[in-house]
Parts: sequence; C-alpha cells; structure tokens
Amino acid sequence: MKIGQPLRFPTIPEEYESLIGLVARATADHVLLDLNRVLRRAGISMDRPGYLTRLDSATLERLAPIIGCSVEEVLSRTMWTMLPHAKARRVGLRANHLSVWDIETEHRRISPLAILAGSRHRESWLLRILPYCSVSFELLRSDCSECSAPLRWKKSVGIDVCETCEQVVGPTDAALLDEEMRSDYALFARLICGRVEVRKKAFSELSPAVQDLDVETLIRMVIGIGACFHLKDRFVNRKSIHRLPPAQQAAIISTGTGILREWPGALQLRSQEEAARLIAGGSDYRKLRARLQKLGHRWFVSQEQADLIRDALPDIFCNVQRSFKPLSDTLLRREAGKLLGLAVRHVDLVDAGLLAAEELGGGANRRFRFDRSVVEALRRRIDGSTSMALFARQTYLPTYAIENLCDHGILERESDPALFHLRHGSSITRTSIESLRATIFELERGTAPSDAVPLGTATRRIGGRLKPWADIVVALRDRSLTCWIAPNATLETPWLRSILIAPSQFAQFDSIAMTEPPGQSPRSLTDCSLSDAKEILNLRGTPSVDLQDVFAKEIAVCEQRGPRKAVPMAKVLEKAEQEIGIGEICARANWNARQAKWALALFANDRTACGWNRAAIEKSGVLETQINWSVRAHRRDPRTLGS
Repeated sequence: MKIGQPLRFPTIPEEYESLIGLVARATADHVLLDLNRVLRRAGISMDRPGYLTRLDSATLERLAPIIGCSVEEVLSRTMWTMLPHAKARRVGLRANHLSVWDIETEHRRISPLAILAGSRHRESWLLRILPYCSVSFELLRSDCSECSAPLRWKKSVGIDVCETCEQVVGPTDAALLDEEMRSDYALFARLICGRVEVRKKAFSELSPAVQDLDVETLIRMVIGIGACFHLKDRFVNRKSIHRLPPAQQAAIISTGTGILREWPGALQLRSQEEAARLIAGGSDYRKLRARLQKLGHRWFVSQEQADLIRDALPDIFCNVQRSFKPLSDTLLRREAGKLLGLAVRHVDLVDAGLLAAEELGGGANRRFRFDRSVVEALRRRIDGSTSMALFARQTYLPTYAIENLCDHGILERESDPALFHLRHGSSITRTSIESLRATIFELERGTAPSDAVPLGTATRRIGGRLKPWADIVVALRDRSLTCWIAPNATLETPWLRSILIAPSQFAQFDSIAMTEPPGQSPRSLTDCSLSDAKEILNLRGTPSVDLQDVFAKEIAVCEQRGPRKAVPMAKVLEKAEQEIGIGEICARANWNARQAKWALALFANDRTACGWNRAAIEKSGVLETQINWSVRAHRRDPRTLGS
C-alpha cells in the first residue's frame, strides 16, 4: 500500500488527548480542512472519520509517521475490535472493555469551558456513558451554539469551531454538574480511563473488596446500583442508560461509584434508608428489593458481581420481611412473640406505640419486623420485674399493700409503659423484691412463743379500714416488731404464713392509719380485686361468704381489667365500716372460732352478709369482756358472759 508524505511538522500529543482529536488538531494546524486528506496519506479512506479509533493496530501504525508521533503514542489512544469480522460488538479500550454503543463516533462532543482552559479533545469525551466533562463538569455539547448544526469529524479548523458556520462554539446553557456528584463522577471517569497507571490509582480509591474487579463488571455494578436508587419503574443496562437524560445518567454513575468507595457499608446504609422511606408503600418496597436482587442473580450478572451483592445484602435473598436489615438484628412477628413469651399481645404493644416495629404493607395479613435489640431489652425488663398481682399471690399480701410499699420506697416500681400495658397495671422490679425478701428472712428463726400467730392472722385485728402495711413492713425490717420465721418456711412460702407475730405487740398498729403519699397509683384508689376485698373485710379463710354474690351489682358496673373480678374500693371500705367479720372478732377478742360461735349467739339479729353489724358488736363491749371459758355455764348459755 502506498504511503504518502508525512506532514510538514509533527503534532505532539498531549495527555488524555483522543486519537481522533489528535488527527483533527494536526489537520487544523496544517490548514488542510478535510481530515481525509491526512488519513489518505496513511492509506486510510473513511467516510466517517469518527470510526478511526476502532481500526486495528496494523492500520494505525501507518498513521504514526504521517502526523509525526510514535507508534506507541498512537496505539495507546486506539480502540480495537476483539473479533476480526465487521459485526464485532465488543471493543477494548486497551485493558478495558466497552461496548460499541458506549463510543460516540458520529458527532464531535466537546466542553467549551475545558477548551477555553487549554484542554485538547479528551478521550473521555468519546464515551457516551460520560455526558459531562470530568474536568470542567460542563454538559458536553455536540451542536453549534450559533447555528445549531451538529458537530462532526469530516472537517477541522479547530476542535471548538463549527464546520458549518466556522464560528467558535460557546458553552452550553445547561447547569454544571452538582458539586456533590463531581468527586464520584470524576473517579468513575478515571476508572474507565485507557491509561493503566491512571486506572490503577483510581481503583486504589475504592473499597478493598472491589479493587480486583474487571472494568466491565465494575461498569455494570455502578450502573445497576445507581439505577436502583434513582429509577423506580425502569430497569437500565449498559445500552439503555444512554437514552436517559444527562443529569439522571450522571446521578446514577455518581451514586454507584460513591457506594463502591465505601463497600459494602454504603450500599447497606443507602438501601436501608430507601427501604425505610418506601416500606409503607408495599409495592415500591418490593420493587426496590427485586431490583437489588437482580443485581445478585447469577443468571443475569457475573459470578463475581453476584457474590459481592449477596455478601453485602444477604437479607434481601431471604424472607421479604427480613430485607434491608442485618439478619442477626431482625426478628419477625412470630419470633418476637416467642422471645417475649407472648402469643399476639406484642402486636397490641405496636398498635399502642409502646414497641417499635416496622409494618410491611402490601399483604392481606399484618407483617411486622422488629429490631432484635429492642425486643431483647423488653424481654430483660419482663424478666427483671413481676406484676403486682403475681407478687400478691406469692406473698398473700393485698395489691393495695404492695402499692403502699412502692409509694414509700420499700419496693421499686417498674416504670416501663409496655409492661404496664401487658400486665394491666404496675410492675415491681425483682431486685427490690429480693432485697426486701432477704432482709425479712434474716429474722430470728428461734422457737416462737406458744401464743405467736402468723402475720396474716395478727393483721385481722385491724378492720373497718385499709391496713398500714408500709408501717408493718418497716417495723419488720427494722426489727422494732418482735417476730419469728416459721421453722419450715422457705423463700417460696407466703409471707403472711411464714412470719410469726406475738399478738400482744401487734396492738401498736391499731391506731395507725395507712398513709398515702403523693403519686399513688390511681387504680388502687378506685377499685380492688375480690381477694383484696376479703383481706380488707378480714374474711380470708371464711368460705361461707361469697363476695361475688355480695358485690354482684358493683361488679356489673365496674370496669374489669383482666380475668380477676374488680370491685369499687369505696364500696368495699363502706362495707368494712358497717360490718365486722369473724376473723377480726377472733383477733381482737383473742377467741377461737368455737368460742366466738357461742359468744356471738346473742347477736343473731345483727347478722349481715359479711358477718355482724360493726356498730352493734363494738357498742356491746363484748370484744373487751374478759371471759372465763372454764365455766361450763358459758358453753350452755351465752347470756351469762357478762356475769
């Protein structure tokens, strides 16, 4: 093939200058106007000079001496086909891999601002995947600012001069690339740069986990990840991204590159934030999950990319409710219920705003996702406390007594509103219970006197009002009340049975009223359980009295919270002021049940549902009468008690 004469003076290539830009500059410098006049000297004849960069290396070697460059300088700026036939669709930018549609060969794309700053036609301006200049961040233009004619490569009187009107092309009116995107956008331009040393330095700025990726996989990951967060209803690939508006295309590239800088934490954080924003929508949430799943699907992407995505977001390939959360930090509805020991009541806590959870929409059933740390913290609070009702059953203390102990600081309330909701009332911390229990059971376990009675029996002498339990427990704790622990008592034995009291010393509480400091629980002032009512009326151990029948009308109108029947406290106290039970009578008069039966035979007309009329019994003075029970006449005729 005949080779023409070289140009009069050599054209020195500049860094990052494209091959077609180099030839165009040589044409303009020698005032040859037509690029083919230069190319024909090398035996190259092209209708579209823009395809110059896709020629094979053997052809381009002939061009080097024509324009006065070395062969290495020309070949370092070329793109060569991987396959010999004309239908080859894959091209290589030296060590990189690009698609044919990634290269702009028809139009001359330039950045007037960069040219004004002294730049030549850059290699990156040939790549359609980069709509903005990576130096000036100006939108690349391929038309004349004066006559709007397209800029092509057939003629050259200057890179920034229009072939049609021969006027200098001015900057575009479009806004510059957003400052927040510039760093990542420029990094992506260096990552796909043809120069090995530039590309190697750019890869070092990425996370170590992705530094060994090949460029083709990197480009696919950048586009795929960026599109997931910027496009809702579209899926873009290497080819279709060129059809997007330039601003959106640049946003996708910047987002994807920025995520690869901090891989995988940036992807996890961004996906969780986006999922939190879309979680209420249901369908949008699932679309985001499906798009991210496709990035890790081995049928659509390379094995290397699939492994990276699956390692970064293993949760999106599991149950939909676990998506966008670390698997170790997520609990589903059933798992949370099992951990809390609740069947469905934790859903009530969510509805009440007392337990944080994410509700996933889009299904017929309500689906929740709980943070494991939140659920475990609630579980610890449940284990570290007990309800007042349960503690009352374990100790035989009435609920109002336990609340009175809390009001005086003897026991500590658990202030968690979630536990209050679950237990229909206040809870007590187990640490305060164990502390008080240990103090109480340090009492003397020696032999109790013969007249010692259990604490529950001794407290029956206080009637017609609430008992001062706080003062009683303080006296036990401070050892100001002589008492003993039953020899066979254990930590599980109810307190009212295991603690023995000398009745003569318990009389000091007859004139002490229960104090109610500010801040007492409102519920304790409004209603009480039937068990507490029995304690107030001193009817424990009296099976002949059924309080559910006695307070049937009151139970019907009282708000019931839980399975235990509730009675208005005011009605119970009114009943206690009017009536006196057999337990109080025996405790105050120091009688046994058989003695009381004979002694109270005279008061048959004063019988009531819960015992006897209090006023009649106390007015008669029978409780203070000293009776010699050795006299047999008393056993036959109670009328002789006063004689």
